[in-house]
Amino acid sequence: MKRLLILSLCIGAYTSLQSKETMYKDFITDFFSTKAEAALMKESLLEQLTARNMQVQTQRLRHRQADRESTSLSVVPEEFTLDLDNVLTTGLFSIKDSLKPTKLEGISEKQIDDHWEIYKQHVIKTNALHATLNELRSEKKTTTRDYHDQKQWYDSQHNSMLLHEYYFGNLEAGHVIPQPDERFYRAIEKSFGSYEAWQRDFIQTAMTPRIGWVILYGDSDTGLLTNHFLSDIEDGHAASSVPLLVLDIWEHAYMVDHQAADKTGYLETFIKNIKWPTVINRFTEMETARGIQP
Repeated sequence: MKRLLILSLCIGAYTSLQSKETMYKDFITDFFSTKAEAALMKESLLEQLTARNMQVQTQRLRHRQADRESTSLSVVPEEFTLDLDNVLTTGLFSIKDSLKPTKLEGISEKQIDDHWEIYKQHVIKTNALHATLNELRSEKKTTTRDYHDQKQWYDSQHNSMLLHEYYFGNLEAGHVIPQPDERFYRAIEKSFGSYEAWQRDFIQTAMTPRIGWVILYGDSDTGLLTNHFLSDIEDGHAASSVPLLVLDIWEHAYMVDHQAADKTGYLETFIKNIKWPTVINRFTEMETARGIQP
């Protein structure tokens, strides 16, 4: 009974699902005498945390709805009740149809169409959240919980929109790999030893069992190229670096063409469809900003 009381107090104190595993893993393992007992209690605890988090989020949504006259822009996760044509016409951001790839090698039109719809939703929600934040600022409500929640969602939607634009923009069939006499190829060699070593590292970075993004960054200060894994859309970006090649490894990026366990097949297909001229152009723009002429 004492143990359950302590756990109940912990559940009430912590409701963040993002940190639940790291927060409780060591605590639960140390608290109980056997691994089996710890595993059972961990499973029960996480179920309770999930339920508690959903309850808190529901309460927050109700609070925002009661606090504001209009709810059309305040419900952020999925329940947008918007005039979508108006949002896209008057919003700051637009859907960049020119970036939508076609006729890829091993990536079907159906896969791209499904993925493109997700990107469009990010554009719509980013515009909606941008309008909501402007409204809250004009109402001098920047110290409210509503403003802080909307700000967090804006960061997530905005970054997801941009990463999808990078991703679709660096996809096109029919391009050969960079050549040894090109500045970008020499930067790859300087950073990884060889093009082959870079490709192996890029793929291994993407083979994490987690979902997220893999990005080849170019450091705008040193010119160093590095591969990064990002699990959270709004967290983990290299502050002084420029995205050169962006890979989406969320399941929605490949589940139409590949089963969940076939990430390897998706990665092999992605490598075949890299639009290297775009990647090299991003690199050249970074180098020009550093004062280095091609």
